[in-house]
Amino acid sequence: MQIRKIVGTLLLTCSAVMAISQVEQVTENQAGISRRLQQEIDDTKDPVLGYVPKSRLVEAYSQRKTMLDKLNLTNTEGVFTWTERGPNSDAVGSSNGNTRPGNGKTSGRVRAIWEDLGDATGKTVWVGGIDGGLWKTTDITVNPATWTPINDFFGNLAVASICQDPTDVNIMYFGTGEKAINADAVRGAGIWRSTDHGVTWAVMSGTANLWNVSKVVCDASGNLYVGCNTLSNNQGIQRFTKATSTWTNITPTGLDARVPDLELSSTGRLHIICGYYNSSASASGYRYTDNPATVTAASWTSPATTFPTQYNVAIESNGNTLYALPSNSAWGVPTIYKSTNGGANWTATGSTPAFTSGQAWYCMAVAIDPNNANNVIVGSLDCYKTTNGGTTWTPLMDNALSLAIGTIAISPSSPETIYVGTGEPNFSSDSYFGVGVYRIDNASSATPTITGPLNDDAANADVFTGRAISKICVHPTNPAIIFVSTTS
Repeated sequence: MQIRKIVGTLLLTCSAVMAISQVEQVTENQAGISRRLQQEIDDTKDPVLGYVPKSRLVEAYSQRKTMLDKLNLTNTEGVFTWTERGPNSDAVGSSNGNTRPGNGKTSGRVRAIWEDLGDATGKTVWVGGIDGGLWKTTDITVNPATWTPINDFFGNLAVASICQDPTDVNIMYFGTGEKAINADAVRGAGIWRSTDHGVTWAVMSGTANLWNVSKVVCDASGNLYVGCNTLSNNQGIQRFTKATSTWTNITPTGLDARVPDLELSSTGRLHIICGYYNSSASASGYRYTDNPATVTAASWTSPATTFPTQYNVAIESNGNTLYALPSNSAWGVPTIYKSTNGGANWTATGSTPAFTSGQAWYCMAVAIDPNNANNVIVGSLDCYKTTNGGTTWTPLMDNALSLAIGTIAISPSSPETIYVGTGEPNFSSDSYFGVGVYRIDNASSATPTITGPLNDDAANADVFTGRAISKICVHPTNPAIIFVSTTS
């Protein structure tokens, strides 16, 4: 009996020691991971600065490419056989570790889409990914379209906004970095330009510190305007003058350098918003100018009456008529504002629907009928319409669905047709889940026809399932053709 007690005690002791060892092993592994990451930081940091200089990423890439070009690596071709494993698609099986719904294929977050001005057919489309990459298709009408990656290095860049010089379609630009404050927002690295219609690209000199770009736009003369929106960057709004190839910071004097949105009206007037997330009320504001090519930090025009700009604003124009969706600190939009004289004066619309449900920090959209500025659609978690310039609003969709509206597009050639992209219902582990795209016909009628989600077709089932729609563009002459970008 005594022997059995001794043996039992020894077994318990050994078990305890083994358990303690396992815990210690786990702790050691965690510490090992930390040390490995610290080693990588130590290997790449500037010893003088004491940190990794992220702004030198492009320079480091260029130096690496130069060194590789000097080596004779042609004899290595064909040595290895590679199989695509993502993020283009899953090479094997329906998911292969990718647990997204539907067919398991995902594109990553996409915020930039541009219809090529040089293609009269409207079939050539460029897409930029926040998770990285610049892609092109020469026939968006084919299902599925054939997408070609432009450059392997761009897979490491967050492409946030794309535009094209209207005076020379061979000149294209894209800005990098995501503008919002989501935890996985990617910083980016400068403004990139192509002078050969997107065949080759180079980072523009003097733009290494332009990141978290909200928007890039070109005016009728080909000058470029860049809005930056980040808590750690004071670049504000920058102008690149095409004739002199010079950059100028034109952020309005005294205003916050965070620019969440800018809008170039068809009249040539440039509208900007300064202030985001936690800006002070005194440093936030809306400004405009009729001379964007020559405006200085001190010469912007202030409106006679305005709207709150402290937290976040989405703005849209149709000539001299503008609508603004200003968020409050609870991330709602208590009042929608309207201007009918190009932004000089703003008044509250007759009423404002409760449509954001706390998502105005990220998820807001507004679209104006190009033929009738009284017809407006707003969306966030819900979607509403007005046909009388904001005097009254009515639900445009079944808001019980709680569809987070990321973008709205009204067909230029058929304004009675509207496309609504959904997703991003909240900032949680599944916040990028999207229901898909809806089409609304006879939008101005009391009983519009709603079709959707437009996710399924015989050739490419569930194409939008599991993805939030961040931007929709409708073909200018053929409303049957739409362009959609998705997130995650």
